[in-house]
Amino acid sequence: MTASGTNHEYILNAATNSVVRYFYTIGNNSGGATDTAWVQFTLTAPTTPPPTGGVARVYQHCSYGGTAVGLAAGNYTLAQLQALGVRNDDISSVQVNSGYEIVLYQNDNFGGTAVTKSANDDCLVNDNFNDAASSIIVRATTSVPPGTPGTANGTHKRLKIINGCGDPMWVQWLTAPGINFSGPNRHRLASLGSSIEYDIPDKGLPSMRFWPGFGCDANGHNCRVGASGGPANLGFTCPAGGCAPPIDSKFEASFGCIPGVTDAQCVQNPSAPGTPLGRGDWWNNSFVDGYTTPMKVIVKGHCPVGPQPAPVFGPGGPPGGIIDCSTIRISDCPTNENLSTDGRYPALANVNLIATNPLTGAQAGCYSPAAKLTYRQWPSTTPVYNPADPQAQMYTCPTPPISPEQCMAGPADRTKYRNMVHSHCDTYAYAYDDGVGLSSCPAATNLVYEVTFYCPR
Repeated sequence: MTASGTNHEYILNAATNSVVRYFYTIGNNSGGATDTAWVQFTLTAPTTPPPTGGVARVYQHCSYGGTAVGLAAGNYTLAQLQALGVRNDDISSVQVNSGYEIVLYQNDNFGGTAVTKSANDDCLVNDNFNDAASSIIVRATTSVPPGTPGTANGTHKRLKIINGCGDPMWVQWLTAPGINFSGPNRHRLASLGSSIEYDIPDKGLPSMRFWPGFGCDANGHNCRVGASGGPANLGFTCPAGGCAPPIDSKFEASFGCIPGVTDAQCVQNPSAPGTPLGRGDWWNNSFVDGYTTPMKVIVKGHCPVGPQPAPVFGPGGPPGGIIDCSTIRISDCPTNENLSTDGRYPALANVNLIATNPLTGAQAGCYSPAAKLTYRQWPSTTPVYNPADPQAQMYTCPTPPISPEQCMAGPADRTKYRNMVHSHCDTYAYAYDDGVGLSSCPAATNLVYEVTFYCPR
């Protein structure tokens, strides 16, 4: 029994058609008592109430009783559920529309034990998951064509980069030592809407970075924005005044090995020598170092939201298949950032993060806190440190000595820069900002990433 004020709730567990008889004994202030008349009723099978909206519904009690909340497809942390009126550890039954499934997680942020339901369940007691959910994913289960199988020597156009600016834009790329990629570098996109499609090997392509250059010469060098350079063997040069700090807006990806290609034929994983690349694409549009232009990523193809099982792994794709950072501007960049490490270094309590090109005097981007404290390419009135120096390490978070947990609980997660970036889009703002920055999708021949870079402004 539960009681609140004059309301009392009794829960009876009994078979359908059981007869229940009861009466109350009511006391009075004089010490006497009075019995009420007998009341009798017969238990009937529970009925499903009308839907409350959404493609899935969660109920406070078994048999679809109590508070009911409808959920659209998407990811729901505990804070998001509570904002909708769902209390922590307070779900006992669920309903799910055909073509969808609901995944209930024991912990916030999709952690701990999980239970998946693709049909109505009138009582989660049978799953040992009654009043146990703290976060939820609702997603479509409709099968998606997997695309044609990959081949060991095959390629598919799986990355499209678009000029979202009316000015000419040069697409630049960089990869890790030992990785072979023959796509055009410093490729000129002349006008608004022009694009280039890159052929990605079916056997995988790890450690790629793509970023835009603006105001470049005819060969894509000496750019006003985006001249952060790279190795000479890839054709990179620096302007007369030196390369820019690598604070570019960027798309980073390790493209997975596509089914149809055997493990023995997959490219080796540079992060785990001797093992093949996995079957998932891992990607982000990182602002860990800073940003120079607005950008947007659209995933076209099958990329489920939420944690992915083997062999894909990872956090899954973004809701709606889009990460949209197209509204961010250099004018949003903090000019009085507190980088004092919670007061330990007061000389760093008021730092301007705007990057100014020393050759043109024009604003050319926004440093992240970590980049501002460690990049030496352009002159700065702020002292510059090594990433492991005590003045910088709580923003750069080198591991070791700073653990991921220390970083996420430290000042890097409380900066104006981080809050500003997250107000525009869900992407990395510091090294361990994984909760919003990283995505993974099943590698497939028909999965395409469309990345648009806009004018620097």
